Amino acid sequence: MEQKTLVAPTHWAQIQSGTLYQQVIQEKVGDWVPKFFGYHLLKLGGLSGEIVTSEANIGHQFCLDAQHPDAEVIADLAHLPLSDGSIDLCLAIHQLEFATEPHHLLREINRVMVNDGALFLCGFNPFSLVGIKKFVPILSNKYPYNAHLFCAWRILDWLKLLNYEILCCDFMPTPNLWTQSLPQCIYGGLTKSFGFTGAQYFIVAKKRTYPVNLIDSKQRWKLPEVLPSYQTKAIDNSCHLK
Repeated sequence: MEQKTLVAPTHWAQIQSGTLYQQVIQEKVGDWVPKFFGYHLLKLGGLSGEIVTSEANIGHQFCLDAQHPDAEVIADLAHLPLSDGSIDLCLAIHQLEFATEPHHLLREINRVMVNDGALFLCGFNPFSLVGIKKFVPILSNKYPYNAHLFCAWRILDWLKLLNYEILCCDFMPTPNLWTQSLPQCIYGGLTKSFGFTGAQYFIVAKKRTYPVNLIDSKQRWKLPEVLPSYQTKAIDNSCHLK
């Protein structure tokens, strides 16, 4: 069976309720982006390019996309024309679910990231109303319901295999007409109790050069004692250097 080819949306306006999704992501990015420093900030894809990062402590910011008219670099996301270890901060907003080979895209992002560089990932949550609407036939060919939705825990496993430290993983409910009419206390309670059903998840991860899962000091006593693999010999006192 031939694999279905997905085309990532270029603008938020192409997505149903895209403006609301963008507002929620913009707020999250605005909270995190001032915490990182560097020289180069990459916005991967048209959706990332429309996220404002003026508060970032990084001077050179550019968008890379295959179709977005305002992208500074026009290229295929599966083959990034960037040097190894050249990006300090990367925004990949709703890119993995539209990638033909999401593992390959994540490895490409990892290749161009500097050590201790930060990665912002965002995806649609399959355990939300978006995931339920995927099964509605009339919506199957519309954004975002035509995407391959990955649960946040699966993305976290992929990042840990690449030795990333997870700094944040939040589920974000998208406000709509009925939630905006609710009192703030009720809306806040629903968000706290059923946060895992939020339409989007937001992940902040940092690339590390040392193993992230270090050995707990309380468990060190369980490790077997390592004995030297060599044998010592008695030194003959009659031997001397000439």
